[in-house]
Amino acid sequence: MSDFQTFVNNALPIAVEGDFADANPRNALSGQSAPAPRQVSVSRFAWLNEATGVMYGSYEGEASMKMLFVRNDRQSALVDFIASNTLKYPVGLTATGFTDAAIYAKVSAAAATATVGQKVFANYVDGSFYFAATGTSTQTASVTGSIATTGVLTVTAVASGSLNVGDVLTAGGAILSQLSGTPGGVGTYQTTNTTLVASVAIQANGSTESSYIVDLNGATGNLTIISTWA
Repeated sequence: MSDFQTFVNNALPIAVEGDFADANPRNALSGQSAPAPRQVSVSRFAWLNEATGVMYGSYEGEASMKMLFVRNDRQSALVDFIASNTLKYPVGLTATGFTDAAIYAKVSAAAATATVGQKVFANYVDGSFYFAATGTSTQTASVTGSIATTGVLTVTAVASGSLNVGDVLTAGGAILSQLSGTPGGVGTYQTTNTTLVASVAIQANGSTESSYIVDLNGATGNLTIISTWA
């Protein structure tokens, strides 16, 4: 329990991650948090299937999914034994995400720093985010391969980059695991796509550019403000 609270703030902080940063109009959509390992997390991106009403904390190339940033509604709950904190929504609990809003977000070590004017990019594998210039490439690899109806992608050549678990493929679906071969390169991979795809050039992307923009400079561990009100 090394991360259990050991101090009390003399003054409350201005906000916690996931709080609203202003009172401008917002566009919200709600859905039930998907089962693990695709549960929704507070202050991360999520993807809503509007047809089923289920919201996912990761994206696996499904059609007709709406990408949202999840607001902190103080609805996450500690359900794991001796867990000291969590930002995950329990399975089935309603989570609220926003296509348009201004929200406080915490700058992670992976995100490094946030600079006003940068765009916010969502990682497909877990909804976490980072900051970069508008139009920054999200491609992780360019390969040649085919997909069987079992969902197995067979990569025969790599033009550039390296494949990763969670990458979304232009041939459809996302990578769940590598089955054989060179790590990230030539070999076989289990994907979510069970539609037959003949040998073709395939691009893999690990993230996507969102509509959110950084409105407040922030360093690792601090809060920044992201909004769609450019």
